[in-house]
Amino acid sequence: MSIPTKYPMKQYLGGIVEALKSAPGNGANPNDVETIRFYAELGNDAPDSQWPNVLVAIAHVTKAVSYNPQTKQAFAAANGFEYVKESQHAIMTALTEDAEKLVAKRG
Repeated sequence: MSIPTKYPMKQYLGGIVEALKSAPGNGANPNDVETIRFYAELGNDAPDSQWPNVLVAIAHVTKAVSYNPQTKQAFAAANGFEYVKESQHAIMTALTEDAEKLVAKRG
């Protein structure tokens, strides 16, 4: 899948992980953080089938970090929400393109 991004997915997903580190007490599930970190290492080479799982993990950590105003502010200060927005947009765009190709192929 071709992820349409200005920068590599590695940067966006890695940025989310780093922003989480800068927001102590974020309450994010370690499994979700590990999922994001793992696919950050793979970057654009991650299997297409795993992008929906990455989207879910991003949603979980974003929700967790938003509960506490101080944590949310620290996450935002580290551009965490910008990384979330950019990565979600890129993944959704790529998944939509793949779905449209599949529908066209199947008629």
